[in-house]
Amino acid sequence: MKKANTFIDTVELKRRLSLPLEEKVKWAIEKYLDYLEVYSTEGVYLSFSGGKDSQVLCHIIDELHAGNMCHYLTKEYKFLYDKLVRGKPSPPKVFCDTGLEFPEIRKHVKKFDNVVRLKPKMKWTEVVMDIGFLIGSKKTSRMISDLRHPTENNKASRNLYLTGIKRDGTKTKSFKLAKRWRKLIDADFKVSGKCCDVFKKDPFKEYEKLTGRKPIMATLTEESVQRRVSYLQTGCNSFGVRAKSRPLSIWREEQVWEYSEKNNIRFADVYYEREVEIKENDGTLSKAVVKG
Repeated sequence: MKKANTFIDTVELKRRLSLPLEEKVKWAIEKYLDYLEVYSTEGVYLSFSGGKDSQVLCHIIDELHAGNMCHYLTKEYKFLYDKLVRGKPSPPKVFCDTGLEFPEIRKHVKKFDNVVRLKPKMKWTEVVMDIGFLIGSKKTSRMISDLRHPTENNKASRNLYLTGIKRDGTKTKSFKLAKRWRKLIDADFKVSGKCCDVFKKDPFKEYEKLTGRKPIMATLTEESVQRRVSYLQTGCNSFGVRAKSRPLSIWREEQVWEYSEKNNIRFADVYYEREVEIKENDGTLSKAVVKG
């Protein structure tokens, strides 16, 4: 049972990613219990987006608290389960209603019990006008913003973004601004990667400050380089000032779907084929089947 942040190499991550579903369910439960051993059920919450990944993690946690996952527990984790989970309700599901979610997601979240709904302090139009648009990705937007606001402090970074040449003279493509985005350096509207802070991070930080609870997130390492690097540094659980638990880190997307099929979980309608109306150029309406 780990209570310290650990470093993991890519070989070990690859091994974990290759584990079968049943092993990953057991893994997720154990990481959750390790986290509770430090913060308790009353000291955590599930960051619940209403998406498929957070719904699968929600199902695992709810089933564990309902006593339906005990066959996954080894002797030591059975002890933790009896001490920390047995007879206790699941931690709250915290959903941030930014107003930008698919309507199907917002409707789907209403089906769940024990949901705390958060709201950003700023509206979308205010963020766009006062802070700026998110273009491409947070990293791309940050590059554009730095190039728009040159200072001595970001001189090296600006050179890296334009040339891809690091201070030691080596080249990298990861931090070179793609040509298709460069015209936005002189665009007449604001560009910023901070909108995510306003819509997601700040409401959750305020909730954590108010309640003292620590987050549990349903992120996967395969979703981005940043999440993979973060996992290699801390593993599923990190403790201390920036505590967070990510029990599904080593899952693959296909295993999320496999778990849902085995457990008859229905995700929000946006994840499935559905019929929509499309307005043609001549004003007529036609129907088409699309996938979420």
